[in-house]
Amino acid sequence: MTWGKIAVFSYLSSFLDENKKVLSDNFYWYPDAKGNYSGLNNMQKADNLKVTARKTK
Repeated sequence: MTWGKIAVFSYLSSFLDENKKVLSDNFYWYPDAKGNYSGLNNMQKADNLKVTARKTK
């Protein structure tokens, strides 16, 4: 699916727990007419971003 000159994103869904707390938000990017995800280039940079990960069984 392409949308034209720049790529766009679509917010599609959230996964909630039994208390309606958001567990996960899902964003999907669509490419521009050339197949590139050019909309990502227009996003603001995150300040002081920290990322952690852990492996669970």
